[in-house]
Amino acid sequence: MSYFPTINHPYYNRRVGVFSIEDPNKPLQVYLVVNPRYQQGYPAAKDVQWLFTWDMGVNKDGDLIQRRLELDSGFDSLSNNGPITWTVSKAEKASSISVAIPLRVMSLAQRKSLETIAVAAKVKTPGAACNSQNWCEEVMDQAQKKGLLTSQEIKTASDAARRVAVPKK
Repeated sequence: MSYFPTINHPYYNRRVGVFSIEDPNKPLQVYLVVNPRYQQGYPAAKDVQWLFTWDMGVNKDGDLIQRRLELDSGFDSLSNNGPITWTVSKAEKASSISVAIPLRVMSLAQRKSLETIAVAAKVKTPGAACNSQNWCEEVMDQAQKKGLLTSQEIKTASDAARRVAVPKK
Protein backbone atom coordinates (compact mmCIF):
# COMPACT_ATOMS: atom_id res chain seq x y z
CA MET A 1 0.00 0.00 0.00
CA SER A 2 1.10 3.53 -0.68
CA TYR A 3 0.83 6.20 2.01
CA PHE A 4 1.33 9.94 2.08
CA PRO A 5 4.92 10.75 3.14
CA THR A 6 3.60 13.64 5.22
CA ILE A 7 1.86 11.18 7.57
CA ASN A 8 -1.75 11.99 6.74
CA HIS A 9 -1.49 15.76 6.47
CA PRO A 10 -0.78 16.59 2.82
CA TYR A 11 -2.72 19.84 2.92
CA TYR A 12 -3.58 22.71 5.19
CA ASN A 13 -6.79 22.22 7.18
CA ARG A 14 -9.34 24.47 5.48
CA ARG A 15 -12.02 23.97 8.15
CA VAL A 16 -12.54 26.35 11.00
CA GLY A 17 -13.84 24.65 14.10
CA VAL A 18 -14.89 25.60 17.61
CA PHE A 19 -11.71 25.30 19.63
CA SER A 20 -12.74 26.50 23.10
CA ILE A 21 -15.07 23.63 23.98
CA GLU A 22 -13.71 20.72 26.02
CA ASP A 23 -15.02 17.21 25.49
CA PRO A 24 -17.16 16.58 28.60
CA ASN A 25 -15.98 14.07 31.16
CA LYS A 26 -19.07 11.88 30.91
CA PRO A 27 -20.23 8.93 28.82
CA LEU A 28 -21.46 9.96 25.36
CA GLN A 29 -22.90 8.03 22.43
CA VAL A 30 -20.39 7.68 19.60
CA TYR A 31 -21.86 7.31 16.11
CA LEU A 32 -20.66 5.97 12.80
CA VAL A 33 -22.17 8.52 10.43
CA VAL A 34 -22.92 7.93 6.77
CA ASN A 35 -23.07 11.06 4.64
CA PRO A 36 -24.43 9.90 1.27
CA ARG A 37 -24.11 13.35 -0.37
CA TYR A 38 -26.15 13.99 -3.46
CA GLN A 39 -24.40 12.48 -6.47
CA GLN A 40 -25.18 12.44 -10.15
CA GLY A 41 -25.33 9.27 -12.18
CA TYR A 42 -25.03 5.95 -10.45
CA PRO A 43 -22.50 6.28 -7.62
CA ALA A 44 -21.13 3.15 -6.05
CA ALA A 45 -21.90 2.43 -2.41
CA LYS A 46 -18.20 3.03 -1.67
CA ASP A 47 -18.58 6.66 -2.81
CA VAL A 48 -20.41 7.76 0.32
CA GLN A 49 -18.57 9.33 3.23
CA TRP A 50 -18.24 7.61 6.61
CA LEU A 51 -17.07 9.38 9.77
CA PHE A 52 -17.28 9.22 13.56
CA THR A 53 -19.09 11.81 15.70
CA TRP A 54 -20.41 12.45 19.17
CA ASP A 55 -22.57 15.31 20.42
CA MET A 56 -20.97 17.37 23.19
CA GLY A 57 -23.79 19.76 23.97
CA VAL A 58 -25.54 22.86 22.65
CA ASN A 59 -24.15 26.40 22.46
CA LYS A 60 -25.94 29.62 23.46
CA ASP A 61 -27.44 29.92 19.96
CA GLY A 62 -28.96 26.45 20.16
CA ASP A 63 -26.45 24.94 17.73
CA LEU A 64 -25.25 21.39 18.33
CA ILE A 65 -21.59 21.12 19.37
CA GLN A 66 -20.13 18.03 17.79
CA ARG A 67 -16.76 16.27 17.81
CA ARG A 68 -15.77 14.64 14.51
CA LEU A 69 -13.17 12.19 13.30
CA GLU A 70 -13.16 12.15 9.52
CA LEU A 71 -11.14 12.31 6.35
CA ASP A 72 -11.38 15.61 4.52
CA SER A 73 -12.09 15.05 0.85
CA GLY A 74 -12.14 18.71 -0.15
CA PHE A 75 -9.00 18.43 -2.26
CA ASP A 76 -7.88 16.01 -4.95
CA SER A 77 -6.99 13.48 -2.27
CA LEU A 78 -7.99 12.56 1.27
CA SER A 79 -6.50 14.27 4.30
CA ASN A 80 -6.63 13.30 7.98
CA ASN A 81 -6.62 16.62 9.81
CA GLY A 82 -7.28 15.06 13.19
CA PRO A 83 -10.24 15.52 15.53
CA ILE A 84 -12.27 18.69 15.11
CA THR A 85 -15.02 20.24 17.21
CA TRP A 86 -17.58 22.34 15.41
CA THR A 87 -21.18 23.40 15.47
CA VAL A 88 -24.14 22.18 13.47
CA SER A 89 -26.97 24.70 13.18
CA LYS A 90 -30.62 23.73 13.48
CA ALA A 91 -31.07 24.46 9.77
CA GLU A 92 -28.09 22.27 8.83
CA LYS A 93 -29.35 19.45 11.03
CA ALA A 94 -32.88 19.72 9.60
CA SER A 95 -31.64 19.56 5.99
CA SER A 96 -28.99 16.90 6.57
CA ILE A 97 -29.21 13.63 4.69
CA SER A 98 -26.61 12.04 6.97
CA VAL A 99 -27.51 8.91 8.91
CA ALA A 100 -26.07 8.50 12.43
CA ILE A 101 -25.65 4.86 13.47
CA PRO A 102 -25.04 4.27 17.19
CA LEU A 103 -21.67 2.59 17.66
CA ARG A 104 -21.14 2.58 21.44
CA VAL A 105 -21.43 4.79 24.51
CA MET A 106 -17.86 5.74 25.46
CA SER A 107 -16.24 7.46 28.40
CA LEU A 108 -14.01 10.50 27.87
CA ALA A 109 -10.93 8.27 28.18
CA GLN A 110 -12.31 5.87 25.56
CA ARG A 111 -13.12 8.74 23.19
CA LYS A 112 -9.60 10.12 23.62
CA SER A 113 -8.24 6.65 22.79
CA LEU A 114 -10.45 6.53 19.69
CA GLU A 115 -9.09 9.95 18.66
CA THR A 116 -5.51 8.70 19.09
CA ILE A 117 -6.26 5.67 16.91
CA ALA A 118 -7.92 7.87 14.26
CA VAL A 119 -4.98 10.28 14.13
CA ALA A 120 -2.54 7.38 13.73
CA ALA A 121 -4.57 5.67 10.97
CA LYS A 122 -2.66 6.27 7.76
CA VAL A 123 -4.31 7.72 4.69
CA LYS A 124 -3.44 5.97 1.46
CA THR A 125 -2.51 7.95 -1.62
CA PRO A 126 -4.95 8.37 -4.51
CA GLY A 127 -5.30 5.23 -6.58
CA ALA A 128 -4.61 2.99 -3.58
CA ALA A 129 -8.29 1.99 -3.38
CA CYS A 130 -8.84 3.87 -0.14
CA ASN A 131 -11.73 6.03 0.91
CA SER A 132 -13.34 7.15 4.16
CA GLN A 133 -15.07 3.78 4.55
CA ASN A 134 -11.75 1.92 4.43
CA TRP A 135 -10.33 4.41 6.93
CA CYS A 136 -13.27 4.03 9.34
CA GLU A 137 -13.02 0.25 9.11
CA GLU A 138 -9.30 0.45 9.92
CA VAL A 139 -10.02 2.73 12.90
CA MET A 140 -12.72 0.34 14.16
CA ASP A 141 -10.41 -2.67 13.77
CA GLN A 142 -7.72 -0.92 15.81
CA ALA A 143 -10.33 0.14 18.39
CA GLN A 144 -11.34 -3.52 18.75
CA LYS A 145 -7.70 -4.51 19.32
CA LYS A 146 -7.55 -1.90 22.11
CA GLY A 147 -10.79 -3.17 23.67
CA LEU A 148 -12.83 -0.07 22.79
CA LEU A 149 -15.25 -1.91 20.47
CA THR A 150 -16.45 -5.48 20.11
CA SER A 151 -16.58 -7.36 16.82
CA GLN A 152 -20.38 -7.44 17.12
CA GLU A 153 -20.59 -3.63 17.56
CA ILE A 154 -18.41 -3.17 14.49
CA LYS A 155 -20.41 -5.65 12.40
CA THR A 156 -23.77 -4.16 13.43
CA ALA A 157 -22.69 -0.58 12.66
CA SER A 158 -20.88 -1.46 9.43
CA ASP A 159 -23.79 -3.53 8.12
CA ALA A 160 -26.22 -0.69 8.88
CA ALA A 161 -23.90 1.83 7.21
CA ARG A 162 -23.70 -0.25 4.05
CA ARG A 163 -27.51 -0.33 3.84
CA VAL A 164 -27.84 3.48 3.72
CA ALA A 165 -29.35 4.43 0.37
CA VAL A 166 -27.45 6.75 -1.94
CA PRO A 167 -29.80 9.53 -3.11
CA LYS A 168 -29.88 10.66 -6.73
CA LYS A 169 -30.02 14.31 -7.66
